[in-house]
Amino acid sequence: MRIIADSPGVDPDLKAQLGEIMRGQGNLHDLMHSDAFARLTTAAIPPALVRVAAMSTEEIERKAALGEAILESYRNQPSETALPGDPLPDTPTTPQLASRPQPSTSPVIAGTRKPNRDRVVTPEEDDEDDLYFRDRNQHGWLR
Repeated sequence: MRIIADSPGVDPDLKAQLGEIMRGQGNLHDLMHSDAFARLTTAAIPPALVRVAAMSTEEIERKAALGEAILESYRNQPSETALPGDPLPDTPTTPQLASRPQPSTSPVIAGTRKPNRDRVVTPEEDDEDDLYFRDRNQHGWLR
């Protein structure tokens, strides 16, 4: 979006909408239905189709490979704010876990349910509910 917005000759309305989207104040759905986007597609697509029709198969494949390489470089960028020309950091950065402040609630009363919000259960592990319902399904609820 930044490339389109910074291109010379871009419709000012389109540039404004792209700026709103990049700031998080707009969305692509509204852009798609705007007159500025319709003017862009009406002006850009027919000449592009003529250029593609005149290309050889090898040239189309070369450009497709170049596009894939560009997309791959975007995937490997460390952050969204980095520009395509910025060098990548030598060492991968790992996110640091923020220490959570201890809740100032009263301790758990015996015989009540203990909150386990921080516990992560993967689908491979059985939690208490899985064990309960497996036992109930195998042995029934009347014993």
